[in-house]
Amino acid sequence: MDLQNSRNANNEIYGYKRARNSFEESAKKEPEEIITYLRAEARSWTNDKEPDDDVTFVVIKVKKQIISTALETPGSLIRW
Repeated sequence: MDLQNSRNANNEIYGYKRARNSFEESAKKEPEEIITYLRAEARSWTNDKEPDDDVTFVVIKVKKQIISTALETPGSLIRW
């Protein structure tokens, strides 16, 4: 089960817009906090109903400064 397809007691779907808003609200948190936040959102929406399937979280945070520095230095993205 994924967050955007979670259903509440009224059989309403969480939806992509709500999911996107949840991601945006938690984006500045640490990875562990993001997972905790998203799990809490899902539990709240489904009234603590257990998911029908396994749940896996992968949080990848990208630091803009590192990317911009790497992009400013030719050849810095590919190093052996």
